Amino acid sequence: MRTEDIVLGIDLGTTYSAVAYVNEHGKANLISNSLGDKITPSVVMFGDKKDDIIVGQEAKDSAELYPDRVIEFVKREIGKNAIEVRDGKPFSFWGHNYSPEEISSFIIKQLKNDAEEHLGFPVENAVITVPAYFNDYEREATINAAKLAGLNVLRIINEPTAAALFYGYQKTNKNQKAFVFDLGGGTFDITILQINKNEIKVIGTNGDHHLGGKDWDDRILEFITDQFLTEYGVDPLDDQDVKADIRERAEKAKIHLSDRAKTKIIVNAHGKKLAVELSQEKFKDLTSDLLERCNDLCKLVFDECNLNWDEIDEIILAGGSTRMPMVKNMLNLLSKKEIRTDLVNPDECVALGAAIQGEMLKAKTIPDYLSQSNKKYGITLIKDVTTHSLGMIALKDGAFKNSFIIPKNETIPCEKSRNDFVTSYNDQGSLDIYLVQGESENPYHCTILDSYEFYDIPKRAAGATRIEVTFRYNANGVIDVSAVDVSTSKVLPYIRKEKPNLEDLETGISKFLDIGLLIDCSGSMGGRPLTDAKQAAHRFVEKINLNSNQVGLISFGSKAQIRQLLTNKQSSLFKSIASLSTMGSTNMSEALRIARNDLFCYSNNDKVLVMLTDGYPDNLNATLEEGNLVKNNDIRIITIGVGSGVDEKFLKRLATTSEDYHFVNESFELESTFLNIATELASGKIKII
Repeated sequence: MRTEDIVLGIDLGTTYSAVAYVNEHGKANLISNSLGDKITPSVVMFGDKKDDIIVGQEAKDSAELYPDRVIEFVKREIGKNAIEVRDGKPFSFWGHNYSPEEISSFIIKQLKNDAEEHLGFPVENAVITVPAYFNDYEREATINAAKLAGLNVLRIINEPTAAALFYGYQKTNKNQKAFVFDLGGGTFDITILQINKNEIKVIGTNGDHHLGGKDWDDRILEFITDQFLTEYGVDPLDDQDVKADIRERAEKAKIHLSDRAKTKIIVNAHGKKLAVELSQEKFKDLTSDLLERCNDLCKLVFDECNLNWDEIDEIILAGGSTRMPMVKNMLNLLSKKEIRTDLVNPDECVALGAAIQGEMLKAKTIPDYLSQSNKKYGITLIKDVTTHSLGMIALKDGAFKNSFIIPKNETIPCEKSRNDFVTSYNDQGSLDIYLVQGESENPYHCTILDSYEFYDIPKRAAGATRIEVTFRYNANGVIDVSAVDVSTSKVLPYIRKEKPNLEDLETGISKFLDIGLLIDCSGSMGGRPLTDAKQAAHRFVEKINLNSNQVGLISFGSKAQIRQLLTNKQSSLFKSIASLSTMGSTNMSEALRIARNDLFCYSNNDKVLVMLTDGYPDNLNATLEEGNLVKNNDIRIITIGVGSGVDEKFLKRLATTSEDYHFVNESFELESTFLNIATELASGKIKII
């Protein structure tokens, strides 16, 4: 085979990655790494010297010994302009701050090296998969990561589509609707497809790229930590080396529970040892809200596609986390169908489908292969869809609105043109277009993308120039925009600028808020205090206007975690609040870091944190340092202390102003305090200092 004949199919996963190709006999094969494994951990370790970078199993095994040198789960961060981890510190090695796409490029480079070692010659081209619900930033960053690794990306293909493509090639004689449930290590997608003899057509898709097997691992980690705290009164996660060991044991316990009724997890920390038993039933109970999020998204995609389970012929499981029995049981109850596990290998099907997509693209670009490829494969056409609506920001009736242009679930590539852009003042030489992705009419509740400034417009009187702007989703699901002067058909040059601050665009418009509730779930909050806190948070959500504001929820105990991403759906918030339970110590600094980096990562609104605690943080200095970082990012902090165990001086320092600190003697008084804060926020009196 020639070098140009090979197109790699790469599944760049959150926890594990894989690479495949189609051989000279037309068979798609996984390529093993140097250890003989078909999947490679998506883990990067930095050594002592510059350019000493290790990827894969060795890096994963080293997490316990060198936690500060090892980076995991970077896929969840890709697309961000800057990434900060580990108590506010960036990915910094050898005097350089690495972006998520640079870290990802090391993983892709390793897969490329493994493939070239197997094939015996260099490879230049690849098809790379992404979660269907990735936005424009995340898709472009994935392409850039591959370029940094020395690969030319022929196509970005959605992971569920790749899985269905591999399945479809084995079932080319059967027309059917397939439901792809793709639960990976860090992301979740669901896609409904029509598979015909010569075509795969995506009908609709939805998902959450902050939901995956890692979240199930985290719940086991929290359970282990809570048991250790109860037994010995010390937090095993205080030691970073122990934390890495427990995380690995939690992942192995999850795997064991896929085919065992129970498992034991051994914890060694602070010179003490504990054997923690975990059953399948207890594991299911610990993660019931995660499974409910999967359930809700399944219902949503069916509603969007106007379909029901009776119309689905086959259910395809992709992603290693679908091996959990609770997932198959849920799908069986929902669909009333047998959930077969022999259709595809969930760890391999995405990379194999990407390799087949590469073979199809090669057939279109290399004439000698065209007839040969058509003999090998029945399916010759894939019709994927947009996973987010594309809109532009418009000012209407004194408020910003999302003016929808290309709807969600439109077949890609696609484009829409609008010729209603008119200059508004004499000699206007440029036009700014501000784009958003999302389904809300309120752009503050969508992902605000980069802006485009079109210039070199001929100087004319106000209103004399009409401009036609064309908006496109290309075959990779990436956005492109162009514009022409209608009267002359002149294509206008443009500058792509960073995403705008909407408040700087127009003054005097209504304020929108993103509000993070940070609820202390340490052991001392057990019983009545947590019950009262839940009731107070419930009433707070009822009081906030969710038509113009969003609320998210973070709990913190021995581990801090997002219980609900920012949303304007009251029912989702109520479910997340109801799921709160106690778990150990008071890791307040991590809660603040997660709020700053993850909860508010795409927020362009005014941001407020409302934090409730009944005690003292695990690390006072780290919490105050993180609090300062939060406030430096223009996020207002409101603190609420309840009971005699709080440190009022500390909570006043943590709050943005002294007026932002509130104290109540008993937990039953919380409701009125939360309602007063909700009333103040609803009034539009924003105090960002």
